Amino acid sequence: KNAPASAWTILNENKANYAVENGALAITTEAGDLTVSNNNAANVFLQSANTDWTVDTKVVCSAAPAMPAQNAGIVAYQDDDNFVKFVYGAQMGRRGPQGGAGLQIVCEEDGYNKATVNVRVEDVKNNTVWLRLQKKGGVYTAFYSVDGKKFVEAGQVEAGLKNIQAGLI
Repeated sequence: KNAPASAWTILNENKANYAVENGALAITTEAGDLTVSNNNAANVFLQSANTDWTVDTKVVCSAAPAMPAQNAGIVAYQDDDNFVKFVYGAQMGRRGPQGGAGLQIVCEEDGYNKATVNVRVEDVKNNTVWLRLQKKGGVYTAFYSVDGKKFVEAGQVEAGLKNIQAGLI
């Protein structure tokens, strides 16, 4: 099948920049993000997820993320101002890019960044990383793997999201 299953809702859909090939979703990224006032992320794939759950995905980037908002991963989404995302992206600091890619957990509530956890990961090969986001009640725990087998906890945030959808960003 060369289209997403009917269970998926696609936020800000741009059909020209995604395809399903051999059972894998390929997204050509565009400018945009969800953080703070940048509520313009395209092709965010979501489905209903109001119970406790665990989402796993393998992220393969064509190049290492190097600039702000260059990221890909998993999102637990209420709306553009209330979400938790766990992404492979550019390592950012107070003064901009810090060099290299890593992992980031971002929790936004009511349009404000409630928490950000940055995790430097040294052993990522070929810009490929496995991400896992687990929801238990209002606690979201992020794990990653560089080989798809051994997962390491990256961090945890609490969020009071409602009418949750989970998916890929």
